[in-house]
Amino acid sequence: MVLLGWIQRRRSGKVAERHADRIVARLSRLVRDAALPRAAGLPRAEARGYIRVKALSAVAAHIEKSSDADDAIPSRLRTLVATLATEHLVVELMRQLAHGSSRTATKRRAA
Repeated sequence: MVLLGWIQRRRSGKVAERHADRIVARLSRLVRDAALPRAAGLPRAEARGYIRVKALSAVAAHIEKSSDADDAIPSRLRTLVATLATEHLVVELMRQLAHGSSRTATKRRAA
């Protein structure tokens, strides 16, 4: 029984990861356009929270909309998929935000 439970959890994790990756691919541009212009002027911790809120609202709306589709996410995995997709979006957009701010850093002047 323990082995069967482990196999089911492992399979559920892979299915949830696959759904989360699809959601991230679909929503990354939408969330980036909605969050990065405002988040660029915020401190890092506040920017992360701002991006997380935008990402979570977009992911939740997408999951609700896709519940009627043929490729619907199983109801037992919806919370896990929403969490994974949100975290992947936050990490991706924070990485983009860091790259954008590093380019605008001031240059050192010679003494």
